[in-house]
Amino acid sequence: MIAKDGEVDDLVTRDEYANFEIQLEWKLGKAGNSGIFYRGTREYDHIYWSAPEYQLLDDENAEDGKSRLTAAGSDYGLYGAPAGVALPFDHWNKTRLLVKGNHVEHWLNGKKVASYDVGTPDWDAAIKASKFGPEKYPKFGYFSGLNLLALIAASQSALPTSYDATFLPFSQCSTCFPFATMRVWFHSFAGWTASLGGANRS
Repeated sequence: MIAKDGEVDDLVTRDEYANFEIQLEWKLGKAGNSGIFYRGTREYDHIYWSAPEYQLLDDENAEDGKSRLTAAGSDYGLYGAPAGVALPFDHWNKTRLLVKGNHVEHWLNGKKVASYDVGTPDWDAAIKASKFGPEKYPKFGYFSGLNLLALIAASQSALPTSYDATFLPFSQCSTCFPFATMRVWFHSFAGWTASLGGANRS
């Protein structure tokens, strides 16, 4: 399990991945706001200039919970997630993120809450209607091949956040990697703590 209780650096992987599945359990403080960026690049100053985000949020108390497009489980600003799926703050939610080729699925607590295919007319329309339009972010979401993953603390960075995850590259699906053993894959763990044995659900 990894956790933080204060301002921290984003966790960005050293290695890059193409097709993968990540299974994550997460718990936020009240009004907590976090996320998983995927298929990012170092080409830009900030990962959110290139990478879609699986939103992790306390829907009831965070400002972004007022819109389904930015609620828990959404592809932030692009594809909304239905209400009533995320559990309240200080409860463990279960996330599954599937990325294979151009196809992406967001799962939350056992339900598929968003899915899309990069490069389709539907995707292009969603991009143009969002703040990630091609005028400002010309390559947003279009990086293929090997890309970066990041866990972020986002705006509510002083609030407690905990993650307990398993990462499964498609090329190694028969092997599960406990998240704590991935610490060498990240650029920096500054401000975060890691522990073996998984999360205490009590």
